[in-house]
Amino acid sequence: MWVLIAIAIIILVTLWLQTSHSSKSEPTYPVRHSDMTFFVNGHRLFQHYIEDIRNAKSWICVQFFIIKNDLFGHHILTVLQEKASSGVPVYLLIDQMGSRTIAKDKIETLKQAGVQVVYSNRVSIKHPIQSINERNHRKITVIDGHIGYLGGFNVGNQYINQGDQFSRWRDYHMRLTGEIIEDLSDQFIFDWRHNTSESITLPKTELDRGNTQMQLIASSGGTLESTFLDLINSAQETIQIGSPYFIPSKQLKALLIEKLKAGVHIDILYPHDSDHPFVKEASAPYLREMAKYGASVYLFYRGFYHAKSLIIDGKVADVGTANFDLRSLYLNEEVNMLIKDETAVKTVQGYFNRDLRAAMPLYDAWFKTPNALVFHIKKCLARVLRFYL
Repeated sequence: MWVLIAIAIIILVTLWLQTSHSSKSEPTYPVRHSDMTFFVNGHRLFQHYIEDIRNAKSWICVQFFIIKNDLFGHHILTVLQEKASSGVPVYLLIDQMGSRTIAKDKIETLKQAGVQVVYSNRVSIKHPIQSINERNHRKITVIDGHIGYLGGFNVGNQYINQGDQFSRWRDYHMRLTGEIIEDLSDQFIFDWRHNTSESITLPKTELDRGNTQMQLIASSGGTLESTFLDLINSAQETIQIGSPYFIPSKQLKALLIEKLKAGVHIDILYPHDSDHPFVKEASAPYLREMAKYGASVYLFYRGFYHAKSLIIDGKVADVGTANFDLRSLYLNEEVNMLIKDETAVKTVQGYFNRDLRAAMPLYDAWFKTPNALVFHIKKCLARVLRFYL
């Protein structure tokens, strides 16, 4: 049975590999001065998030990869529905595959209340395999042109520590104010236009100059790799990587090894338990190789580690939606925040270091499974599938 499944998957992947990966020209943004509140707990994040939504007066733009068809997912959608019913324009952009479980009647109720709902990256009949794989993984919210949110959290029970699989969900997310809101709004409008061929006109607002230097980085079709390469290449002392999936490109892996040989200390923080099949088997060889060359690899065990961060020398931090894997590098549409203010970077690094203390060093038994045959098959499949995990 396993052999048949393996053959079927290999055939499917072969078809995937024969498809081209599209790319579009993403907007580029300057360094801004803004302010940031950092969250690592979904319950606390969404307390602020819902309060900001309920206090909205002019307009609301919301974009998520996943909104679950569960109690909390419905709660957030109901809050948006209530705001639209009160006369506040609400634009909701959700990925067609990531949010596919939302019931059609719920979508219809939202539309009847006035919420403008659009699915991003709809599956194309002409290019079904390619369009299924290329997802919009961004999570952006802009409220009244003054408040923004960006980070790794999606919407659902598990993200507020009420899921069945993991008791705790660890992620990084930011509440933003200041100049960067102009760019968040522009990025949302760009994605809306890309998926509807219609442009949204949002009122311009006066934005205060904040205290933190940051830059919005939107990526798709392979553009993220150069950002990561530039950041890692600039490292002189330390590189800290946090990601739930660790499948670097050849260039990134080679550069990390080069930095290790040059004496740069590298920490890699990875979840002890996986949330998807084959992910552990795909990441394990890379983690083992990094450890072989001297990287300190840690396994987070107090819940599931879903945060995405890259911290260089304690001076620059990249936080957002992109994982350190091939899917985020080449397939997904992602958006990250490059933080260039040392005080703010120390805040991010403080949470990263705290998460390191809730992790254990990589150990040999973690690579193994009780059933050797199953492990071998999963390892082979993971190698084939690593581009699409």
